[in-house]
Amino acid sequence: MAEKCKYETDADRCNLQVCCYALRGFGLAVTMPISSFTYSTHDGPWYIITAAATIPLFHLPFLYHLQETRVVVPEFSAREQLHQLWKTACSRVVWQPMMFVFTYGVFYVSNAAWREFLKSGLGFTANQLNALLFFGGALSVLGVAVYKFILIRWSWRTLFIIGIIFDGVFSLLQILLIRGQTFGLDPFLFALGDEGVMDFLLGTHLIPLAVMMVNLVPPGIEGASYALFTTTLNAAVGVASGLSTMLLGIWDVSKETLKAGDVTGLTKLTFLTTAIQVTPLLWVRLVPHSVSDLDRLKTGGVSSSSTLGGSVYLVCVLMSIIFALFIAIRNVVNPGWMSGS
Repeated sequence: MAEKCKYETDADRCNLQVCCYALRGFGLAVTMPISSFTYSTHDGPWYIITAAATIPLFHLPFLYHLQETRVVVPEFSAREQLHQLWKTACSRVVWQPMMFVFTYGVFYVSNAAWREFLKSGLGFTANQLNALLFFGGALSVLGVAVYKFILIRWSWRTLFIIGIIFDGVFSLLQILLIRGQTFGLDPFLFALGDEGVMDFLLGTHLIPLAVMMVNLVPPGIEGASYALFTTTLNAAVGVASGLSTMLLGIWDVSKETLKAGDVTGLTKLTFLTTAIQVTPLLWVRLVPHSVSDLDRLKTGGVSSSSTLGGSVYLVCVLMSIIFALFIAIRNVVNPGWMSGS
């Protein structure tokens, strides 16, 4: 994708990314109801885990028929590729926007007690919780489409500013649901709209991030550099997930407390996570406005390369991966060690 997207013109820009996310969303829309029904009727995840382990094997025969137009490029040894990646990371046009991508992901800390509140506090069923996931996934795909057909000419920086602000507003609206102030709406419908809007906003951010990463890859090491950029966001999301679980220990948001109707801790946790989520507004200026702005950054009057900037960027990514691995191993060896509900 990183290679082929470079050949897109302004008229068909990001078509490939939109197609990928649309197909992914369609797959989720099909499998979520099936997995929910299977889990409910067969009393457990055995069939789902078996399907997840075996279905990908059916892809193997189709790989043989994939066609690829090969282009002769200079062959880099492993050492040369690492050197090229280092030069790429030190370029300001790379580390500046990617540091925003990293911090954007790290600070997207969710309220880890929210699902437990919906289940124990409001009595949502498993099917209702899965319906929230399904509806949110569908609106995320809709957000991708809206960006492609409506918002594509907007400034990336403007999109992130508006999206982060609205995400904070709708995150605070969860306080109304906690207090039972839903304006006469059924709590499920209120939660459906609240979470759906946040997923929609997230969808409008996916394609700008993908387009930005594609236009940062240098020739010859497209795969390695694009893997680095996507790992940056994935590692940041892993850190955010771990942090959201750690925050559960600050206030009492246990299952028993929520069942008893005590939502004081949950309210405070919602305020805290909302404040964290909107913090990236302070450095949103790191985001370029567009692809042309990226090109201007390459040839601007400021220094185009910084060893310090590249070092900080790579260290952040590396430490995030180590942190995510540490959390994953501890969760297996010692479940509940982070006060998870």
